[in-house]
Amino acid sequence: MRLPLLVTLLPLLLASLALAAPSSSPYAPSSFIRKDSIAIPAGWAKRAPATGNEVVHLHLGLAKRDQLGLEARLQQISDPDHADYGKWLSADDVAEYFSPSAETRSIVSRWLQAHGVEESHVTKRSDMGNSISFSVPLAQARAMLGDADFAYFQHRDSGEERFTATSYSLPREVAPHIDAVFGLANFARGASFRAPYKMVMDDDLEASSAAPSSCQFNLVTAQCLRDLYGTADYKPSGKGQFIGISGFLEEYANYDDLAQYEADQRPDAKGYKFSEVSINGGLNDQSKPGGEASLDVQTVAGIAYPINSTYYSTAGRPPFKADAFTPTNTNEPYEDELNYLIGLKKLPSVLSTSYGDDEQTVPLEYAKRICSDIAGLTARGVSMLYASGDNGVGDTASVCKSNDGKNTTMFLPTFPSTCPWVTSVGATMRFDPEVVTTKEASFIISGSGFSNYFPRPDYQKKAVAGYLAKIGNKHANLYNHTGRAYPDIAAQGSRFKIAVKGKFGAVSGTSASTPLFASIVALLNDARFKAGKPQLGFLNPLIYGLEGKGFNDITQGSATGCGTDGFPALEGWDPAVGYGTPQFDTLKKLVGA
Repeated sequence: MRLPLLVTLLPLLLASLALAAPSSSPYAPSSFIRKDSIAIPAGWAKRAPATGNEVVHLHLGLAKRDQLGLEARLQQISDPDHADYGKWLSADDVAEYFSPSAETRSIVSRWLQAHGVEESHVTKRSDMGNSISFSVPLAQARAMLGDADFAYFQHRDSGEERFTATSYSLPREVAPHIDAVFGLANFARGASFRAPYKMVMDDDLEASSAAPSSCQFNLVTAQCLRDLYGTADYKPSGKGQFIGISGFLEEYANYDDLAQYEADQRPDAKGYKFSEVSINGGLNDQSKPGGEASLDVQTVAGIAYPINSTYYSTAGRPPFKADAFTPTNTNEPYEDELNYLIGLKKLPSVLSTSYGDDEQTVPLEYAKRICSDIAGLTARGVSMLYASGDNGVGDTASVCKSNDGKNTTMFLPTFPSTCPWVTSVGATMRFDPEVVTTKEASFIISGSGFSNYFPRPDYQKKAVAGYLAKIGNKHANLYNHTGRAYPDIAAQGSRFKIAVKGKFGAVSGTSASTPLFASIVALLNDARFKAGKPQLGFLNPLIYGLEGKGFNDITQGSATGCGTDGFPALEGWDPAVGYGTPQFDTLKKLVGA
């Protein structure tokens, strides 16, 4: 999740800003308090100090009027035992919680005006008024942010560049009224959770000895998945909802590839197409089909047809490389998507997102802000599904280090899966029984862990406590025993047969299991609509309340990583694959459909 701090090197822009305030701050240095900071993560290095000629694009997240009140209401309407279960909020309802208070607006406005930032300088404002963007010269940005030390940083392996400050401060009076300054103290790079596209020829297929007969381990089809999870015989109406699919990092979903997939795996869906929505100028270039986008839209079509789907293409990619010719920010795709969606009158019933980052590369205040936005969408009745990641508890031992300057060996949790308002989806492979994915067989390991940012929510305390009692002191010093644990559930995520650029191949990842589970949630919603009931919305209180009923318990394999055997899959909930994989017919009965 990367941040919208845009820098340009065009000195001519400085004159166009016409800011009246001097570069020194009208606030006393002693009045500033640290708002957020981050150590330079492994793989990044400071390349050069700021030149002084930069123009900085600042994107402020203003404090919401009543975040705690929204969360309290969300817990009521997502609790199957509460009288108000399923009474999801409207956009206007959420605005009552999320719009900034008169005090916040006044204090922030006074601070901006003290630095010469007038209303005419604002380039963008969210519909609810809780985020604003504007540009200032570097000296002005430093004065506003407690002499923040801006510099250029570069990733050693990729060459990606970032212009940011590792910490920033705000005046004591202002700090409680700004949740985050997006773009600062942030080194998250953005990643889709899928393994590289791998061509698999028909004569390479490895037959499964297990039922269903439609399943081949090396190339998993829509028919296999429908048979495996029991959705093949269900006839959805396709009415009353649509599935949302997040598209970032110039990943484009191709209609020709989808048609080829349908002809091969869902001939009854011939002519089915997803809709597309551009956010912040996002494109869907048909000349550049993307493996991630293809995996997402084809999996949804293969499982959920004829339920409609919408591909949200959001412009920008988090890693910022200085560009002297780009005068507006385009580097906050994730926050842009959430801001766009939360104000819509009509929302998807499910949103599938296959992207994320190591939690510690995302500054704490930023992570809290994004998580609060997600809570707003779940309160609207959207099931927010996020991929748990593809590196188990962390990649190699050499990178599993803390980012607090102490370089402590630790497991690396993944954000946004660590946000308590999302449903995190892990990955399984094989069929009889299903097991946790492995690098050797599937190129990926189901993402797993415990948050260092977010405490454990009440809905999962009993399940997680039971697991921790079983493993005792195993890896006790490598994770936060009181953090939000993930994933919550899982689905097949190995070797999906998809079409990219006119050719079929196999793709693995929690990027596969997430749209698959999202599609099954949409089918459950369809059944509930037929029974006159509302969509499921925030799933976690329901899932943990069922205590495993309606799911195939996965007890083989482990979410390895960081040079360890990680967290093993055990009976009941575990942080390898959560409660396991869905049994559609059983779940349909359990949700009253």
